[in-house]
Amino acid sequence: MEPKNPLEPFMFVRTDPYIWINGAPSLRHSKVMGFLFPDVPEEMIHAFGILPVSISGSVGSVKHAHAYLPSFACAPNVGPLESALTGDLSGIDGLIIPYACDSMRAFSQVWEETFPHLFNHTFWLPKKTGGTEPRAFFKQELLRMKDALTRFTGKRISNQDILKSIRVYNRNRRMLRTLNSYRSEKPSFLSNADFMTIVKASTCMPKEEHSDRLVELLDSLKKATGNKKAPDHEFMRIFLFGTVCENYKIFQCIDRTKMAVVEDNLYNGLRYFSDDVEEEGDPIDNLVARHFRRDPMSCYHCSKEDWRRYIGEKIIQNHIDGVVYLIPKHCEVLQFDYPMIKAVLDENDIPLILIETDEVSDSIAQIEMRIEAFSEILRGRKSEII
Repeated sequence: MEPKNPLEPFMFVRTDPYIWINGAPSLRHSKVMGFLFPDVPEEMIHAFGILPVSISGSVGSVKHAHAYLPSFACAPNVGPLESALTGDLSGIDGLIIPYACDSMRAFSQVWEETFPHLFNHTFWLPKKTGGTEPRAFFKQELLRMKDALTRFTGKRISNQDILKSIRVYNRNRRMLRTLNSYRSEKPSFLSNADFMTIVKASTCMPKEEHSDRLVELLDSLKKATGNKKAPDHEFMRIFLFGTVCENYKIFQCIDRTKMAVVEDNLYNGLRYFSDDVEEEGDPIDNLVARHFRRDPMSCYHCSKEDWRRYIGEKIIQNHIDGVVYLIPKHCEVLQFDYPMIKAVLDENDIPLILIETDEVSDSIAQIEMRIEAFSEILRGRKSEII
């Protein structure tokens, strides 16, 4: 009998990411809440007994959403609306939309007008990261979300309920970090595409079940040390810079060129699980503290010095060979930050490639050619150094 593939429990996200929304009754929770990236405090939703499920911007094609949104709207806005209009999200009870940029703010208004029967909540993120005022603002937003969910569910939760959910999420984050550390040291054991599939599954299924499956996967990987696919020194170590990338074909392209994503700042990547929340004390204050400990992000007001310190540390810690800068089509935020990030990388003599992505298109032939060319540049540089 063939041993069970430990990756199998996570693979549903490539074919049916919304199985936990529209699947069989045995998979259903009493309520399911959709959310968009970035930085939505899922622990608060989980504490109410609601299943949080991330809503993808990757839909393949758009047939309905542009009747509501302009053609220059980005995929994180267009994708969820398209999925809802085609019925793929018929099982959700609501959607929580973070105010990450002006486009997302406009999208929240379109969504609320289109689906007024759902629980719809805009979660306002402070743009400043320094000083006491942003922390006070963020705390009030957490309390406002808590009040809204209390009215929606008719249920009151205690601080202990939130702390319990925090512990569930911390367990999952710790195991994802362990898995990321393991593959960073041994890139041949787990592909970039498979790792991002595992992280995506964490945003779509109950955290408790995902953590249990991670235990099995980690155990399996540790036992597979004698089955290397390729010498690990052959892999170029890259930093994937961007916001959200859910197009598995892009990660597969990176895999084929033997480049290992050992660092990223994606909302659905390391940013999602890199920091724990304190498990003792006031849970609201702890959620606030975690938010402001996180790495710089393009939708916040970060100085060049913030980026210089952050990028410099990551380059040294992870022995970075190059940076792939992913800009979602029509994303003004990342376009605005690009010259500053490039200048910081030039200071550190780190090669950079800029790639525009489109989550609502399946065509990546040109992207694949450019990734292959970039890989050859990195290998040429490394051979000269050696």
